[in-house]
Amino acid sequence: NRAWDLDQAMRFGRALAAAAAGSSSSSSVLAYIEEPTSDPADMATFYAETGIPVAIDESLDQGIIGPTLNPNATPLDLSPSNGLAAVVVKPSVVGGFEAAWGIARWAKQQGLRVVVSSSFESSVGIAALVQLAAAVDANSSSSSSSGGQQQQFGRGSSAKLANGLWSGLGG
Repeated sequence: NRAWDLDQAMRFGRALAAAAAGSSSSSSVLAYIEEPTSDPADMATFYAETGIPVAIDESLDQGIIGPTLNPNATPLDLSPSNGLAAVVVKPSVVGGFEAAWGIARWAKQQGLRVVVSSSFESSVGIAALVQLAAAVDANSSSSSSSGGQQQQFGRGSSAKLANGLWSGLGG
């Protein structure tokens, strides 16, 4: 997340393209990479040069893109047409479940994948996020042109699920 300058991100993208060139798969190696450049304004250039779609997270939290823009910030010009593929939504960061639901609705209207993720939640909080992701997915399949894409969870979520999330919930 925002760890590379544009040159470093481009080197990664080129190396990935070279590795994928030998692959028998005709699809992209990555569905997206989350905020690869330290300057969010460089993400469209990264996509244009590498073909690797991007996801937003911190840019959404900062209000430079999304349904609620920060009036003191320069809006980010990023859309599905120039590489935006997904929105990572962390309810504890964006203001709770109602705010997260609003962001998810906005993202689906833009044709974007919604990835429900966590920041500080315990196993009980993660269980609530699972419910949110299921609701977003159910809403997507009935009212979006995205074809009801399967929802994903962010970094660390699968480990939390595998390490006994359900054990304390009677599952």
